[in-house]
Amino acid sequence: MFALRLGEAYLRQGERLQASARFAEVLTISQEAGYRHLAGVAERFLGETLMLQEPVAAAAHLTAAVQLLEEIGARNEVAKALVAQAHLCRATGDLAGARRRLDRALVLFETLGTLDEPRRVQALLTTLEDDRYV
Repeated sequence: MFALRLGEAYLRQGERLQASARFAEVLTISQEAGYRHLAGVAERFLGETLMLQEPVAAAAHLTAAVQLLEEIGARNEVAKALVAQAHLCRATGDLAGARRRLDRALVLFETLGTLDEPRRVQALLTTLEDDRYV
Protein backbone atom coordinates (compact mmCIF):
# COMPACT_ATOMS: atom_id res chain seq x y z
CA MET A 1 0.00 0.00 0.00
CA PHE A 2 2.82 2.38 0.85
CA ALA A 3 4.40 1.87 -2.59
CA LEU A 4 1.04 2.64 -4.26
CA ARG A 5 0.69 5.88 -2.31
CA LEU A 6 4.29 6.82 -3.05
CA GLY A 7 3.70 6.16 -6.73
CA GLU A 8 0.54 8.23 -6.64
CA ALA A 9 2.46 11.11 -5.08
CA TYR A 10 5.07 10.89 -7.83
CA LEU A 11 2.31 10.82 -10.46
CA ARG A 12 0.56 13.89 -9.03
CA GLN A 13 3.91 15.74 -9.04
CA GLY A 14 4.46 14.86 -12.69
CA GLU A 15 7.32 12.45 -12.02
CA ARG A 16 5.98 9.75 -14.33
CA LEU A 17 9.12 7.58 -14.47
CA GLN A 18 9.30 7.34 -10.69
CA ALA A 19 5.57 6.65 -10.50
CA SER A 20 5.67 4.01 -13.20
CA ALA A 21 8.49 2.17 -11.46
CA ARG A 22 6.54 2.04 -8.18
CA PHE A 23 3.33 0.88 -9.87
CA ALA A 24 5.09 -1.79 -11.92
CA GLU A 25 6.73 -3.08 -8.76
CA VAL A 26 3.40 -3.23 -6.92
CA LEU A 27 1.75 -4.93 -9.89
CA THR A 28 4.40 -7.64 -10.06
CA ILE A 29 4.44 -8.32 -6.32
CA SER A 30 0.66 -8.27 -5.96
CA GLN A 31 0.17 -10.62 -8.92
CA GLU A 32 2.72 -13.05 -7.52
CA ALA A 33 1.09 -12.95 -4.09
CA GLY A 34 -2.47 -13.12 -5.44
CA TYR A 35 -3.51 -9.69 -4.15
CA ARG A 36 -5.98 -8.94 -6.92
CA HIS A 37 -7.27 -5.68 -5.46
CA LEU A 38 -3.78 -4.17 -5.26
CA ALA A 39 -3.00 -5.49 -8.74
CA GLY A 40 -6.13 -3.79 -10.11
CA VAL A 41 -5.25 -0.49 -8.47
CA ALA A 42 -1.67 -0.73 -9.77
CA GLU A 43 -3.02 -1.40 -13.28
CA ARG A 44 -5.18 1.73 -13.04
CA PHE A 45 -2.30 3.88 -11.88
CA LEU A 46 -0.03 2.48 -14.61
CA GLY A 47 -2.70 3.40 -17.13
CA GLU A 48 -2.90 6.92 -15.75
CA THR A 49 0.88 7.22 -15.80
CA LEU A 50 1.18 6.17 -19.45
CA MET A 51 -1.73 8.19 -20.86
CA LEU A 52 0.34 11.00 -22.35
CA GLN A 53 3.31 9.10 -23.76
CA GLU A 54 1.86 5.66 -24.54
CA PRO A 55 -1.92 5.78 -24.97
CA VAL A 56 -2.17 2.24 -26.36
CA ALA A 57 -0.34 0.78 -23.36
CA ALA A 58 -2.40 3.01 -21.07
CA ALA A 59 -5.62 1.67 -22.59
CA ALA A 60 -4.45 -1.91 -22.04
CA HIS A 61 -3.65 -1.26 -18.38
CA LEU A 62 -6.96 0.52 -17.80
CA THR A 63 -8.91 -2.29 -19.46
CA ALA A 64 -7.09 -4.83 -17.30
CA ALA A 65 -7.84 -2.72 -14.22
CA VAL A 66 -11.56 -2.50 -14.95
CA GLN A 67 -11.81 -6.22 -15.66
CA LEU A 68 -9.89 -7.27 -12.55
CA LEU A 69 -11.62 -4.81 -10.24
CA GLU A 70 -15.06 -5.82 -11.56
CA GLU A 71 -14.24 -9.49 -10.94
CA ILE A 72 -13.55 -8.82 -7.27
CA GLY A 73 -16.38 -6.33 -6.80
CA ALA A 74 -14.21 -3.28 -6.04
CA ARG A 75 -16.83 -0.85 -7.35
CA ASN A 76 -15.21 2.37 -6.14
CA GLU A 77 -11.96 1.42 -7.84
CA VAL A 78 -13.86 0.37 -10.97
CA ALA A 79 -15.41 3.83 -11.08
CA LYS A 80 -11.99 5.46 -10.74
CA ALA A 81 -10.67 3.31 -13.59
CA LEU A 82 -13.67 4.28 -15.72
CA VAL A 83 -12.91 7.95 -15.12
CA ALA A 84 -9.32 7.34 -16.22
CA GLN A 85 -10.58 5.57 -19.34
CA ALA A 86 -12.86 8.53 -20.01
CA HIS A 87 -9.88 10.89 -19.91
CA LEU A 88 -8.11 8.69 -22.43
CA CYS A 89 -11.19 8.56 -24.67
CA ARG A 90 -11.51 12.32 -24.54
CA ALA A 91 -7.84 12.78 -25.42
CA THR A 92 -8.33 10.63 -28.53
CA GLY A 93 -11.50 12.47 -29.55
CA ASP A 94 -13.92 9.72 -28.55
CA LEU A 95 -16.39 11.94 -26.70
CA ALA A 96 -19.17 9.34 -26.81
CA GLY A 97 -16.90 6.74 -25.22
CA ALA A 98 -15.85 9.24 -22.58
CA ARG A 99 -19.48 10.05 -21.80
CA ARG A 100 -20.45 6.37 -21.46
CA ARG A 101 -17.63 5.73 -19.02
CA LEU A 102 -18.33 8.88 -17.01
CA ASP A 103 -22.04 8.09 -16.83
CA ARG A 104 -21.27 4.59 -15.56
CA ALA A 105 -18.72 5.91 -13.04
CA LEU A 106 -21.21 8.48 -11.78
CA VAL A 107 -23.82 5.78 -11.14
CA LEU A 108 -21.27 3.69 -9.25
CA PHE A 109 -20.06 6.59 -7.13
CA GLU A 110 -23.60 7.71 -6.31
CA THR A 111 -24.71 4.16 -5.49
CA LEU A 112 -21.79 3.81 -3.10
CA GLY A 113 -22.52 7.17 -1.49
CA THR A 114 -19.11 8.58 -2.40
CA LEU A 115 -18.98 12.24 -1.43
CA ASP A 116 -16.49 14.05 -3.68
CA GLU A 117 -16.27 11.94 -6.81
CA PRO A 118 -19.81 12.54 -8.15
CA ARG A 119 -19.13 16.30 -8.27
CA ARG A 120 -15.87 15.73 -10.13
CA VAL A 121 -17.51 13.41 -12.62
CA GLN A 122 -20.39 15.84 -13.18
CA ALA A 123 -17.86 18.60 -13.85
CA LEU A 124 -16.11 16.36 -16.39
CA LEU A 125 -19.45 15.62 -18.06
CA THR A 126 -20.06 19.37 -18.33
CA THR A 127 -16.70 19.92 -19.99
CA LEU A 128 -17.53 17.11 -22.44
CA GLU A 129 -20.65 19.02 -23.42
CA ASP A 130 -18.51 22.13 -23.96
CA ASP A 131 -16.16 20.08 -26.19
CA ARG A 132 -19.08 19.01 -28.40
CA TYR A 133 -19.74 22.61 -29.38
CA VAL A 134 -16.17 23.67 -30.06
